[in-house]
Amino acid sequence: MNGERAQMEAALRAVVVPLLRQLGFRGSLPHFRRVTTDSVDLISFQYDRSGGGFVVEVARGGASGYTNSWGKSIPPEKLTAPDVHPHFRPRLSPQGIAPGSDHWFRFDLGTHSLSERVNRAAQAVASCLPQAEQWWNSAAPQERFLPLP
Repeated sequence: MNGERAQMEAALRAVVVPLLRQLGFRGSLPHFRRVTTDSVDLISFQYDRSGGGFVVEVARGGASGYTNSWGKSIPPEKLTAPDVHPHFRPRLSPQGIAPGSDHWFRFDLGTHSLSERVNRAAQAVASCLPQAEQWWNSAAPQERFLPLP
């Protein structure tokens, strides 16, 4: 892991992870889950292959886990957002969650110090967590985790 990504992950651990813990999530970067009686709420961080940015995806799985499109069964305690079909895992964005959105939190651009850029990115993610809560609560669980035909 390069130094910039390490600093970004440190900022996420300091700013975002405590908020996720308050919301009842377990796990560690890059994957977190919150198991409820009828579902598993998921949030995952995925870094740009070339560095400098990441996406935050939310998803929901069934309380008994998830069976992906090729028949692999994943138990709830191992389920991550990338396991869920892409159509059912939108990305967080300061503009709100929208199907098909492709928002990246960038920490490689700008004239500020790296420390300032990673802290701004972490704060931006933190400010988006209420959207994720709203998304998880907005529809019946089956509408959030059934794979496409």
